[in-house]
Amino acid sequence: MDIPKYIAKNVNGPQVFVDKNIAMAYEPGSIFKAFTVGIGLDIDEIRFYDFYNDPGKVKVGQFTISNASKECE
Repeated sequence: MDIPKYIAKNVNGPQVFVDKNIAMAYEPGSIFKAFTVGIGLDIDEIRFYDFYNDPGKVKVGQFTISNASKECE
């Protein structure tokens, strides 16, 4: 019976064990979209088949906020 040799070579490094959900800072925009829709449905502000028109950007004061992907412009 041939037993394969154990090679202690860690090609991934310690970053494999980092939980990015709690260890890294990120903008929670995508997470909050689900909460916002859920709350809207719960308090009857929106219905399941409602539509939302995404203009691609909105002007707030002197600033213009646009979609990251710019697909709606």
